[in-house]
Amino acid sequence: MDSESRPPLNAKEIDELGERIAKLSPAKLALLVEQLAKLPSDKVPLTPCSSLVTIQTNGSKWPFFMIDGHTSYAALSRYLDPDQPLYALIHESYTTGQPTRYTSVQEIAAYYLSQIHTVQSQGPYFLGGYSFGAMVAFEMAQQLNDQGQKVALLYLLAPSTPRDRFLNGLPRNTGAFSTKHRSFREEISRYLQNLKRYGPKERLTRIRQLVYRIARQTAWKVYFRLGYPLPLSLRKPYILDVYAKAKRRYIPKVYPGRLIIDKAEDLLDPRRWGPFAAGGLEIHEVSGDHFDVLKEPNVKVWGKQLSADLNRAQADLAGSEGRDQRSEVSGQLMAEAQTAKSKGA
Repeated sequence: MDSESRPPLNAKEIDELGERIAKLSPAKLALLVEQLAKLPSDKVPLTPCSSLVTIQTNGSKWPFFMIDGHTSYAALSRYLDPDQPLYALIHESYTTGQPTRYTSVQEIAAYYLSQIHTVQSQGPYFLGGYSFGAMVAFEMAQQLNDQGQKVALLYLLAPSTPRDRFLNGLPRNTGAFSTKHRSFREEISRYLQNLKRYGPKERLTRIRQLVYRIARQTAWKVYFRLGYPLPLSLRKPYILDVYAKAKRRYIPKVYPGRLIIDKAEDLLDPRRWGPFAAGGLEIHEVSGDHFDVLKEPNVKVWGKQLSADLNRAQADLAGSEGRDQRSEVSGQLMAEAQTAKSKGA
């Protein structure tokens, strides 16, 4: 029975499937993964979809495109000028639950540019991104520059830390499983052997993490092999796994322009982006950790500051000197955010 004639799983069956997979031992999970890899997969037609989300279309200014951080979009639009068009780009698997077609930073960036071109075919471009999306925005700017297009603003919010060519020779993350030279079961066995160096409590924690990670990866394979879209609860973990693998493989080139970086409170030193920005870095701290930066009142801080950056860049394009509003609003907004936090505590 192919995927078109097979009746879809209902919500209860999906939950039961996930529970049964999660209860398997690491050895049985590894065996299931290997068996699934040998099965011929159904040819599931990928549903055409757009990753471009329209937040605000009104206005005479050049549009701003934000990659990832979608939980902040509604709040962000309130802090940008009323005539500032705003678009967002989210990963296609969020919408479809299907296997991603693009697995590298370069491929994701190229796809997002094809989406942007449906709205704006020529520069100048105003780009921004959050976390891994910041890395994708950086690569989009690189590709636009290679095409002779102007990027007027490149904004990175709590960006992922880049790998450079000097780190390329270091071993890969040992927490990631690779079946290139070993079977999946051999990788599991090797991982469990390494657990002997830890105490009983830490060992138990790591075993639970291992089971959870394998269960999720096995669940993805089960759904995709059967021709079903991922349920909503599995889409974000799946996409984050795609992001993690893409980030490890990506070595950025030097970008000729300037980077504006808003650093979250717990972010590693953003100056690691320095070697990749020939035009220099402009780094500012914003309230909130890597996740809370997408929540209020923190969105207000970086949203107002981003608005000032957009106005400055737009004014520079228009031939004006463009007064830098950031230093004026930054201190005031940070103080307001801290006051709001204190009241909510």
